[in-house]
Amino acid sequence: MNKLDKQGDSYRITHRKEFATVQTTEEQLLQAIDFAYQMIYGKGHHRSHRTGGKISRKRGEKFCNTFQGKLAEIVLVDL
Repeated sequence: MNKLDKQGDSYRITHRKEFATVQTTEEQLLQAIDFAYQMIYGKGHHRSHRTGGKISRKRGEKFCNTFQGKLAEIVLVDL
């Protein structure tokens, strides 16, 4: 089964799939924010570089990455 149909330099999706929606609660969001905050500004620890990376991440970027990752965990657990 081809999921993409190529016509010249254009691609079209041949088999669409609906995405599942997951509602998060305010409590889950606050837990994710608290986790990310503690990992970056509290007693937790994150590397300044991603695995194999050469660019040093600032605290704000590490916070965003940690928060997004924790939100993804919350959503996956609830699926």
